[in-house]
Amino acid sequence: MGRTTKTNRYGKEAQRTRTREEEKEEEEREEEEAEETRVGEEEYEEEKEAKVTVKKEET
Repeated sequence: MGRTTKTNRYGKEAQRTRTREEEKEEEEREEEEAEETRVGEEEYEEEKEAKVTVKKEET
């Protein structure tokens, strides 16, 4: 099996420096994921409140 990562002469994996463009893309992805999480949490809270309201109306 061949190695898929490059190694330096000491056998350690060489760390490639990230470009500014790559860093921007990663930050954008993280921001999008954070926004999706916030929206998901808000929807969850709204559903929870709706269920509580329905239960109160039933009793």
